[in-house]
Amino acid sequence: MADAKAANEDAFAKLCSKTSTDYPFTIRRKPAPKVNTTKISVLWPVLLSTLLALPSLVYAIIIALWRYATHSARTETCEFAHADTPRNRLLVARLRKALAAQPPPTNWCAHSGDLGTLVPFATFGEGAPVNWRRRWLRVARAPAPDGVDGHKRRGGKEDDEAVALDVALPDQPRDDAPVILVLHGLNGGSDEPYVRDLAQAAHERGSVCACLVARGLMATPVRASLFHGGRTSDVGAAVGLLKACFGDRVALIGISMGGIVAANYAARSGSDSNLVACCAVSATLCSEIVLKPIGDRARRLWHPPLTLELKKTFLGGPNAPLLYEKCSINEIMATHTIAAFDSALVCPFNGYAAIDCEGGYYDDMSAAGRGDAAGFKRLANVHTPTFILHAKDDPIVPFASCLPEACQRAGHVVLLATESGGHAGWPRSRRPTDHRWGFMHGLCLDFVDGAFATKPFKVDSGEGPVFDADFQIRPAYRAASNRGPLRQGAVRRAAAKAAARGPSS
Repeated sequence: MADAKAANEDAFAKLCSKTSTDYPFTIRRKPAPKVNTTKISVLWPVLLSTLLALPSLVYAIIIALWRYATHSARTETCEFAHADTPRNRLLVARLRKALAAQPPPTNWCAHSGDLGTLVPFATFGEGAPVNWRRRWLRVARAPAPDGVDGHKRRGGKEDDEAVALDVALPDQPRDDAPVILVLHGLNGGSDEPYVRDLAQAAHERGSVCACLVARGLMATPVRASLFHGGRTSDVGAAVGLLKACFGDRVALIGISMGGIVAANYAARSGSDSNLVACCAVSATLCSEIVLKPIGDRARRLWHPPLTLELKKTFLGGPNAPLLYEKCSINEIMATHTIAAFDSALVCPFNGYAAIDCEGGYYDDMSAAGRGDAAGFKRLANVHTPTFILHAKDDPIVPFASCLPEACQRAGHVVLLATESGGHAGWPRSRRPTDHRWGFMHGLCLDFVDGAFATKPFKVDSGEGPVFDADFQIRPAYRAASNRGPLRQGAVRRAAAKAAARGPSS
């Protein structure tokens, strides 16, 4: 254990040598008038949304109180969508076992996706204490040129920007545990309660945990570019750095907007992702579906307060002067939905023609593009074991945007759809505070462990057929691999046994 801890400290020292403790750039910016955030108000749309949703909210509260008083265990239906491959069957079997060990869903809010979303974020508090160590990771400012994958660094001092990479080391590290890179949700950061709880859960398994803070969030300074959902280059830079420091054991877990970026990164990078696993929680694979009538209720009830927080962050933060050059502040102030905010700020600031056109913002930020043939081809480019966790009653991101039929055709994607859970919620048992976000964190980490414990391989015996077991159990070979290359005979025998046992192994 001491050797593992020393190895992690050395790796972190190496990480620090590649970054800077302090923000590495000096920003000289012409003064710009400050936006009075006190005038940023969505009182009337929030009031209107509340009035429209009042009957359903009152009904939900009454049912919740009645079910709380007459509590009874509730079973939940979970559905999987995935290609029928040996590795997927192995991972699904592991997830089913993890599901069986989870407490039942909270009965008094399981009938309402609104309560499933609101209760966790309103009652779970600040989250577990995590000793984050911030370092600044230098990344490409501008998109990669044509012919270069977007996740790869463009290079050149003229393109330099910096993003915050918060790293936390476990007290009892394991050298055979994956390194977890977390992507937070919209307008979030490493101080979000669900991120802290995820870091703690990863530490209990001996994993190093890092959180990539999106450009401009958590009041972090930027030189010229702010975060948007289509930017995967920062993720690629963080993954590459963590791989260089901790080895080939980096896994990506994104929640909400972070899940959108994570799935998009896996699709765009393909076999060059440098990941052992990718998890996307409460994320859409086709963002344009949220613009369809199925998302009308979300736009009425949830978007106004979310848009308000975005306005306060971008118009009232230290990077507000950047927006005056390319965006209309009046148009941004007048928005009350995420789509309108993206049209008024994200598109003009980052050079997108629109949110809902071919090559537009939502096309660029989606792992499955616009959900057409080109989008399915992009999703099929995922070569990393990818886990999509979504609740059918998600009130913010419609389940239809996960494209279950496309997931069945994508060879390395496993979709788990739960009957209830809301948006990044999944409250469990009668007292959800006892389990917090343990449901989604546990499933994601179990999937990561399962993907890390397996590795595709192909062995030609030289005497007969080619064994293609599609996976190998890593622990069985770790000791031998540390001493040198595995003997082909041993690998052939292992492949034959794995093929004979099948997915139940």
